Amino acid sequence: MDNGIARLEWLLTRLELLDSPDRESEEKKQLYQEICKLVFEDQLYVRIWSEPTLNRLNQLFQTEKPGEELFDAELEEIRKRTIAVKEVNNLFFSIVDPTTTIKDHCELLAKFECLPKNFIERLDASGRLQEIRNQDRCTFEKVTCFLEILKDDFNLDLTTKDSIKGTLESLKSRETVGIVNALLVQGAAKAIAVSLHVKLQAGSGQVCCQISGSDDFKEAVARAQSAMRDRGFLSGSEDIFYSLELTDARYHGSSLAVAAAVAMHDVKLNLATDPYTAFTGDINLDGQEWAIKPVSGVSQKIVAAKRAGCRRVFIPSLNCADVTAPPDVKIFGVDSLTDLFIQLRPGRQLLPSGSLQGKKVTTLQQYCMNHGWDLSPPQPIQAGIQFSIVPLEIPPLKVQIYNTGTHTPKTTSQNEYLELLSILNATDQPETPIRSINQTLTVQSPMLQGQIQSEIEKLGPTESRTEQYCKYSFKFIGKSETLTVKQYNSGKITIQGLAGTLYKTVLDCIVPLYNVHVPNSEISVDRLLSLNTTTPVPQAQASNNRLIEVPLPHIGTDESGKGDYFGPMVIAGVLIDSVAEAALKGLGVKDSKTLTDKRCKELAVKIRNLLPGRYHEVEILPERYNQLYEELKTEGKNLNHLLAWGHARAIESLLQKETCSHAIADQFGDENYIRSKLMDKGKKLTLIQLPKGERYLAVAAASILARDRFLSRMDSLRDSFKIDLPKGASDGVITAGKQFVQTYGHNSLEKIAKLHHKTTEKIKGPKND
Repeated sequence: MDNGIARLEWLLTRLELLDSPDRESEEKKQLYQEICKLVFEDQLYVRIWSEPTLNRLNQLFQTEKPGEELFDAELEEIRKRTIAVKEVNNLFFSIVDPTTTIKDHCELLAKFECLPKNFIERLDASGRLQEIRNQDRCTFEKVTCFLEILKDDFNLDLTTKDSIKGTLESLKSRETVGIVNALLVQGAAKAIAVSLHVKLQAGSGQVCCQISGSDDFKEAVARAQSAMRDRGFLSGSEDIFYSLELTDARYHGSSLAVAAAVAMHDVKLNLATDPYTAFTGDINLDGQEWAIKPVSGVSQKIVAAKRAGCRRVFIPSLNCADVTAPPDVKIFGVDSLTDLFIQLRPGRQLLPSGSLQGKKVTTLQQYCMNHGWDLSPPQPIQAGIQFSIVPLEIPPLKVQIYNTGTHTPKTTSQNEYLELLSILNATDQPETPIRSINQTLTVQSPMLQGQIQSEIEKLGPTESRTEQYCKYSFKFIGKSETLTVKQYNSGKITIQGLAGTLYKTVLDCIVPLYNVHVPNSEISVDRLLSLNTTTPVPQAQASNNRLIEVPLPHIGTDESGKGDYFGPMVIAGVLIDSVAEAALKGLGVKDSKTLTDKRCKELAVKIRNLLPGRYHEVEILPERYNQLYEELKTEGKNLNHLLAWGHARAIESLLQKETCSHAIADQFGDENYIRSKLMDKGKKLTLIQLPKGERYLAVAAASILARDRFLSRMDSLRDSFKIDLPKGASDGVITAGKQFVQTYGHNSLEKIAKLHHKTTEKIKGPKND
């Protein structure tokens, strides 16, 4: 950020925090004079594009005029710029806000550019706005991507406008992972919006305050930490470091807890909450469950949020009846952390991917998507969440997935759901299988030995014994697991028994502490687990936020068209070595879903030229796709098996030309789906499937090739049938499908569409009995 603007924002915040008796003090006068010098004499106002800063300047100069005649032109420019920046931020927020309709979004867009005829229908049919909203990316990247789409696909270039460029840069500077807008009460019920900054690091689970504040302030963060741990979002060994934008302010109150929980969640997801959102609320136990509790001063806090440029505010549900929000601020009432994260990021991975509950949610979502079944957004219930599965032709089914990882129902009389429930039931099997454990570790530091002992004691050993030559001997006995942990005076730690999850839990106590003590250590829990198993590289070895190192050369695979009603399904594979990896990075290769169609096509040409003989594309045209799908269906199989066949063919074809030891695929189901389809060469591979596989350059390159092949086939189908065929599965797809059927007949639909999607029934109409 510009140093002058950073200084100005600090001065404005200091001035805002002065209590009423201090408003006429010498400190206030000095602050005001320095603000005026920066804004007018140094002409800083021409570089300010931050809405919160402009709002505060306007408010200040309305009450404390700096000599209106002398600075009349400058004050008018600040006023006009404030209005312009608000309009730009309204547009930017509408891009990422899932509750803003396309019509309302286009009304905001029309303030900057005359929209072409049928623009709303074309944007809706393209599905690009919804696609961007669903991506796990920061707001700046989403807005930038959408502006590129407007330019490339709709010939609307807003990036030449100063207000757009300036506000976009301001948005980028205000958005950081772990920083959220917290609404607090300071002084005599005066509300302020401040930036709360949270960092996590391996340690012993401490809360470390890096500002001066009252005890209840730190306790609020500690309660947020406890609630996040209880829900499985944090481990017990992660330290929390937090600070606010000013270190000398007299903050107090418990309403920081909700903002602190959001900031912790952001860090775990490595995803920033947009700066248009603010939070207030306490978190405390309600019986055995953590709940979001009401706080004071909510009406004043909402005003402060608006002044800070926020468009939506999350507050405790119990406070909702007490407030009336301004028309341009959306209020969301929340009762629990699950409720909070569902409303904050609807349709996204809100639960820890490693938790049993998170795995079941992902499994449910992928299964319904693959079968073309409508799945409702998750709804909070007591101690869990509930989904409604609503296929077109099958009676609906409600599925509850609880915080503990259990789910209901386990079975049903409706045969169509039995496979899904069977998969969910199988997920209850432990992630870390039970096996014989005989592990020896060495820890020489007496201090570290004591820290490890303290952490293991917190697990509640079944037995604690005194043995010769041992500092401690703990025995854990579970339902089907038994594990003994001993620390010898020599420094050796032995872990022996028959265990799975229990063994991993003990390692979770030891490894983070060891890595803090020995910063350059490359040891990990997953590495130690792999020493006691012959299973191929487990999916659990990579979290959502951290890439594991995969040896080069390796293969990456991805698909395109799976969720599109029209067009083929394409699976591509790319084999890269270190030279190719560097070249792909230089080209700017990244996940195709983040690229415009035009950019995707440009990169695909360059990738094919760069890697001759090192890529393979498997295109399954609609007619063949429908035949294969029906064949699999009669065998009791589903779309995942068809996908796996395509991925396996891409891998095997590349292995015919070159050898490698590893392959990476974006996760779409059980790893065994692909492994079962591989032949001799492929079976020798270490196959890694994980969410967001496109973070690897090989997978990202494959996604670009697959999407380019899909786009090319879509263009060919449009030319052949003289009908515009939209991507995705929007209402525009149904309209186009009905037009196609009217022209070419029902039987021809199989030539352009994937018929198992529910969209088919909407196009053809209900079957006659």
